[in-house]
Amino acid sequence: MSKKEKILILATFLAMVVVMLVIIVGITKTALPLERVKNITGTVHYINEEGGFWGIVGDDGKRYEPMHLPSELKRPGLKTEFTLIFLKDYISIRAWGIPVEILDYRIIH
Repeated sequence: MSKKEKILILATFLAMVVVMLVIIVGITKTALPLERVKNITGTVHYINEEGGFWGIVGDDGKRYEPMHLPSELKRPGLKTEFTLIFLKDYISIRAWGIPVEILDYRIIH
C-alpha cells in the first residue's frame, strides 16, 4: 500500500469520526431535560376570558395553558392523560396557567 493510499484511508477514517461526533452532540443537545417533562391526568376546559382559550386543570389542582391544543381535545370536560413539556422561556399574556406544550395524550373514556 502506497503512502498516498494510507493518507487517504486515514483522512476518510478521521472524517467519519468527526461526522459521528457531530451527530452524537446534536442528539444530546436536542434531548428534553426530564425536569421539564411531566405526565398528568386532567380535564380540558374552555376559559371564557380574554376572547376565550383552552386550558387543562390537572387532577393535581394545577392549571396548565397549552400553546397548541389538538382539535380532537377541544371538548369541555374531556378527561385525558397528557405528557407535557413546561415552556420555561415563554410568558403567556393570559397568566391563567403554566405554559406547556403537549407532547402526547390519551383520552380517558
